[in-house]
Amino acid sequence: MSKLYPQDLQERTNKFLGSQQEFIFAPEIYSAVEGGWSSGKTHAICTKGLILSAIYPGNAGMVARLTATDLEDTTM
Repeated sequence: MSKLYPQDLQERTNKFLGSQQEFIFAPEIYSAVEGGWSSGKTHAICTKGLILSAIYPGNAGMVARLTATDLEDTTM
């Protein structure tokens, strides 16, 4: 597994929209992201999850919706 270096993270996150960066690096314990269709919400959520998993190894995280069919219909 490759290591995540701060300079690599900065370079990669510069490619995100401002709203995505704001969500990914939100200091609050609980955060939410909203936006129009195909605005990069799922990408930002998955990126934040990967960063948190690198910081806290052995954790369990998920992307979920109230029903599984909603998740299939609303994520790419």
